[in-house]
Amino acid sequence: MLANGFPLLILANVLMGLGDSLYWPASGAAITDNSNHHQREEAFAVSGLADSLGSGLGIVLGGLLLTMNNSYQQLFIADGITFALFLGVLAIVFKDKRDRSHSSEEMPGIAAWRRALLNPVFLVFAAANILFATYVNLMESTMPLYFTNFVHNASSTAPENVGILFSGYVLIAALFQLPIVRAMQPFRRVSVLMISMLLWGMGFLLVWFVGISVGGQGVLMVMVVVVLAIANVTYNPFSAALVTELAPQESLGISLSLNAQCWTVGYLVGPLIGGWTLDQNQDIARGLWITAAFSALIGLLILKQLEKFQAHTDSMKSSSNL
Repeated sequence: MLANGFPLLILANVLMGLGDSLYWPASGAAITDNSNHHQREEAFAVSGLADSLGSGLGIVLGGLLLTMNNSYQQLFIADGITFALFLGVLAIVFKDKRDRSHSSEEMPGIAAWRRALLNPVFLVFAAANILFATYVNLMESTMPLYFTNFVHNASSTAPENVGILFSGYVLIAALFQLPIVRAMQPFRRVSVLMISMLLWGMGFLLVWFVGISVGGQGVLMVMVVVVLAIANVTYNPFSAALVTELAPQESLGISLSLNAQCWTVGYLVGPLIGGWTLDQNQDIARGLWITAAFSALIGLLILKQLEKFQAHTDSMKSSSNL
């Protein structure tokens, strides 16, 4: 609100970045602390649903506030008030439930970071997670522009119709989040991520078909949105829950931080690839989606290797407990 020049704007963005970096790992750890192992996917699903609803509500209310008053300062004042209320809720409602009587057994910070970074099981998961995050970014930032600029159908690909289409994506994700998580809970988390990876590949293959089709693009685009919405709601809760399963309890926060870092890498790679592709000709832009579809096969191989590593680790734990 106080920024009246570029340096203050940079400082504000740095502070917001620090806030995000502190929030996501702590949020994941709080969800883990307040849910049992068998309900963890559902807890992360509820959190994801709240994030989606909050983002949508923020966009709507922010737009209304700007429309009525045309004042950005009031918008940021409202943001500050909501964050203050959130701080009050955290201070009053939530209590730290962890048992700190064994804190002397916890590893020092550097040792815990080294253990997490050198853990081959977690590194394999991180490779798959970066791929997932890149897919999410391509869908959110590149796909709407591709439909608008490269798919030649005046009615289906008009900017306002593409906007409605992706608003429908948010609605589908919100409606199907909990039912899909409950249906998938009996399966192993790695297996669910394999299903999600397969759905991402199918969705990108449909995007490629949209680009080469001479008719029916509107129907294909709706199919794309439905498939990718299901892929995303299948991925997010089970991915976060798998981190809590793979990570040692004493370094859970570090593992959740590395998980958030995977999203940072994916959101760096996605715009670079998508932006460069959209600056090229139609054939190269169309080729992005078939390439992304085939990369999902690599993701499936990575997740299959993760499943083998996890099975080997579980067998070693079982043997040591005998």
